[in-house]
Amino acid sequence: MDVRSRRRADAAQRGVGVAVLVLIVITQAMRPSLRDAVIFAVPALALLIDALHPLPALPSLPPARSRAGLAALLIAAAVLVLTPRYGNADMLALLLLGLAAGTTAWGSTDRLTIAWSQLPAARRRPVRRAGLAWAVVLVTLALWELSAFLIGVTTPAGTVTPPSVSSALDPYFADFTSRAVLVGLWVAGGAYLLHRAMLAGRVIRR
Repeated sequence: MDVRSRRRADAAQRGVGVAVLVLIVITQAMRPSLRDAVIFAVPALALLIDALHPLPALPSLPPARSRAGLAALLIAAAVLVLTPRYGNADMLALLLLGLAAGTTAWGSTDRLTIAWSQLPAARRRPVRRAGLAWAVVLVTLALWELSAFLIGVTTPAGTVTPPSVSSALDPYFADFTSRAVLVGLWVAGGAYLLHRAMLAGRVIRR
């Protein structure tokens, strides 16, 4: 895949991302949950505007391995573990983590295109397979959540319905120990991916 093909693939992925976010917005509005609908509408609108008129890259944040970045991650993780779920502090921590990930990843399409063009042909196939595997997992979870929601809103009250992804995970997050472990793994995994993205950006800018 050459650079031009990669850019077409990036455009297609961006379009799919916008479509998925719009579906989430519609689903949240039907629940109804205006707050969640607005949260997902903002990145959908940003992606759509960026597709029509590229937005400037956002300022870089401190690397996840720096003292400031590590302190911010530890504070966010502590808030997610110690404060009530779905509370104001919990939502604020999630929003700030989302903004941190967004500012790091925003404008990374050009960096990914350059990195892809420099990647040896032998390594491109495993990258494609990994991307496909992650896509299958995410789409499966999304379809599970959406089908559970649609069944729930179309079934008479009191009828037993299949659990959603969030409902199935609720028992694990209700226990303090398991919640701490899951939040720690989630934050650590996200920090690792953001750190890799920022390293790639610095390498390409040299």
